[in-house]
Amino acid sequence: MPVKGPDHAFHIRDASDSLEAARPWAPRGKRRVLVIAVLAVFLLLAASFALTVHGLLSQGVDSPVLAGASVATLALAGLGFWVDRMLFKATRPAFALPGEIYDERQIRLNDEARRGARWISFVVIALLTLLGALGVSAGVVLAAGLAGAGLVMSGQQLVLAWTLEAEEFAFDGDA
Repeated sequence: MPVKGPDHAFHIRDASDSLEAARPWAPRGKRRVLVIAVLAVFLLLAASFALTVHGLLSQGVDSPVLAGASVATLALAGLGFWVDRMLFKATRPAFALPGEIYDERQIRLNDEARRGARWISFVVIALLTLLGALGVSAGVVLAAGLAGAGLVMSGQQLVLAWTLEAEEFAFDGDA
């Protein structure tokens, strides 16, 4: 039975879906910088969300902290969508588009990345447990939980972007 790419209603095909759009992401150094940028966006998004919740709970709706943190959260969320699209391009050789059939190479790459990404789940669980044990505020735990959920969901792509070989981007047999 052939394995197909994810079927979901929110995928809108565009030019970045082509394999050729992924070719500029072949250098491993460029992809590793992207992975670090994704982690930084997750961290900053969690911090701004925690500030937003703190401003709402401690200072009320009219707080300047709430206004600034809310704007920062929205801006970082927009940046997160853009970085996510770049992460897709950086891992495109390993992914089939919705409804497309995975080839054996893609199945192998994804299986290896899933195994490699398991440690992210363990780190997120340990961090959330530690935050709960330390008795930090609910806003911080909620923000860390949301960032952790995003990291767990993106873990496979992060591992792929970090570990793919440049040869995986040589679609015509040229390295």
